[in-house]
Amino acid sequence: MGINCIKKDYCYNSPCGQMGNCHNFEDSFLCICDPQWTGRNCETFACENSTCVNGYCQASTSDDALFDCNCTRGWIGPDCNVPDPCTNLTCENGGKCKSIIYPNNSTSTLYGNRTNNTDNATAFCSCSKGWKGDQCSIDINECLKNDTCHGHGICNNSVGGFSCDCLNEYTGLKCETNIDECLSSPCFNNATCIDRIGDFSCSCPSYFDGERCEKDVDECQYFVCGSHGSCRNMFGNYSCTCEPNWVGRHCEVHVSSCSVQPCKNNGTCFDVDDTYFCLCDNRFTGRHCDIDIDECKTHSFCRNGATCVNTFGSYDCICPREWEGDLCETDINECISNLCPLNTKCINRNNGFDCQNCSKYLCMNGGICHDSNIGPICNCTDDWVGDDCSQKNFCKDGPCGALQLCVNKKNTYSCEYHPCQSIPCQNNGLCVEHGAEYLCECQTGWKGKFCEEINYCTGNKCENNGTCRNENSSFFCACSGNWFGDRCEIYNYCHSDPCTNKGYCKNVQDDYICICQQGWEGKTCNKFNYCNDLPCRNDGVCNNLNSTYTCTCPQYWKGKDCEEYNYCYNSPCHNNGTCVNGRNSFSCLCPSGFLGHSCDVVDQCLSGPCQNNGTCLLNITTSSYVCKCHGGFVGEHCEKDRDECTTDVCPAKSTCYNEDGGYRCIWERRRKRETIIKETKSGVLELSKFINTRESLKENIVTARRLIEKATVYKSAQPAAVSVWLRSSNTLEKSEQKKKSIRKYESRG
Repeated sequence: MGINCIKKDYCYNSPCGQMGNCHNFEDSFLCICDPQWTGRNCETFACENSTCVNGYCQASTSDDALFDCNCTRGWIGPDCNVPDPCTNLTCENGGKCKSIIYPNNSTSTLYGNRTNNTDNATAFCSCSKGWKGDQCSIDINECLKNDTCHGHGICNNSVGGFSCDCLNEYTGLKCETNIDECLSSPCFNNATCIDRIGDFSCSCPSYFDGERCEKDVDECQYFVCGSHGSCRNMFGNYSCTCEPNWVGRHCEVHVSSCSVQPCKNNGTCFDVDDTYFCLCDNRFTGRHCDIDIDECKTHSFCRNGATCVNTFGSYDCICPREWEGDLCETDINECISNLCPLNTKCINRNNGFDCQNCSKYLCMNGGICHDSNIGPICNCTDDWVGDDCSQKNFCKDGPCGALQLCVNKKNTYSCEYHPCQSIPCQNNGLCVEHGAEYLCECQTGWKGKFCEEINYCTGNKCENNGTCRNENSSFFCACSGNWFGDRCEIYNYCHSDPCTNKGYCKNVQDDYICICQQGWEGKTCNKFNYCNDLPCRNDGVCNNLNSTYTCTCPQYWKGKDCEEYNYCYNSPCHNNGTCVNGRNSFSCLCPSGFLGHSCDVVDQCLSGPCQNNGTCLLNITTSSYVCKCHGGFVGEHCEKDRDECTTDVCPAKSTCYNEDGGYRCIWERRRKRETIIKETKSGVLELSKFINTRESLKENIVTARRLIEKATVYKSAQPAAVSVWLRSSNTLEKSEQKKKSIRKYESRG
């Protein structure tokens, strides 16, 4: 076998029989058996002594048993005869129940290599990740392990799981994945992005440069079009405009005369200096072999009176009715069409035919002609045979043996052996000769070399192209392809090994199912189960996707793994406030006009009720406000001017005049005020009295006020802070704790 027939075909003699498919290897073969058959050559029916009680039997894949039982739901054990205790055990938090069988040796009966026991079983819970306990109800603190977050984050334990606060460069459930900065496609112009830890780099294609391959390269600076073309740079490319007779991407190919294929109709082109020459075949002529030659004028190809018709590049022969063939060279046998009338015989001739009866037909050697429906027939004498009695009958005296037939030749005879002469076929079988051998074609219901055996396979009892084989008193079906069962009625949906990733295939009615390894799911175990580790917490439902998972969280929970309590679930923020979920509570981003933890307090200060630069103070508890007025104004909304002149605010011998928001003090004599101003130095007031008591401090402040009042009078009675330097132990100390508000006044001329 093989392309060069050098590989031995170990499957040639069908070593796997009808119960398996043979597969060739380099120096051997392998039989893939039907589900219920086993052995090197699929010769053993494994389920002949099946003890499967509540399940389906198939050949075992191990060496310890001949067959295995695939149990139906609710049953376990080698023979599917033990009730599954997992039906009465509930494993919480995604735990899986597993059964353990222990035999009761008091009732044991041996069947072949298997023991039919009245067994008992118990069950236990195999907990999912993050849980432990008899029913998987105890949470495991995963953060006690040092490598939970792979050293790239801070572990936070939670009920049934954990979460990792990852460093900036990492992501993933366990901070195991370096963040791929290339996901945002930072590189331009089809460049290749190379991810690094916390960074990336760009591998630029031809024609581009730059840190992110954003710059176009001017290829024309590198003389890419050579000496026979001019270069034009384009964004991400370039083009060459070539000189005459030069082509190619870089104008590097010189064009020859024959390169444009001037010769037509398979003419051969020859370059001659700056021109060309066409050599035409015998059907065309002309400079470019484009002129058809009329073969009907130059040659006489058609025979027997045919008409020649020229065509482009060839010719046709139109034959007379008595001839056929490309050149009308073949005589037509008109006798095939039964053209002669009844009681005559057709005799073919060149260029026609004859219809003969006994008036024209000649019987030789004393034969007598008789007309019949099929034409003239010769009744020959015993010494002659043949249509016209022209053959000498050498077989007249029966010279051949019992199983031989005598055949006349031209000048002698021959004896031919015919084995069917002995009538070897029984039960009305038909004997058919093949040279010196024979074959019996049996009637329905019989088989064998002589049709001597009853054929139990009559009626095609095997389905789906299965091959029926007769047994001693019954039949057996050798199934084809992917079928098995007593009559090949069960399809083996597992024949193509559809289960990937080490999944186990199991036939079910009209389909198959794959029992997947842990961590895989899907029809063929081809989809990785990102939900296998139960990442969704707080009863969240995990939805497996192509490359990740999502969690459908119950009410009051949110986050990728339902790990965050959703304090915003009941929309606690009123008046269109936006709720912001926090670790232990929520906060509200209130719209303009509303305040409070839940945006339920109307901002009474928004309308600016306090006049004259008064400060509005809102009481969130009572949703009311008060106005804190600046000096010079009073009233609920600071709308009234305060009359400062009702109190003794001006110095002696001056007159107080009230104004909106303040007052003025005017002296009787202007000269005295100016004298006081000249005597008073501007700057720091140095008080020489040593300060060691509260009374000495008050006395110094009174002195300072008297000096300031002599110096100036303010238009406004607004208080201003003045720093007072106090002399203590020959040192000036600035005391912010003893700073006082002292009024300044400015007089008007």
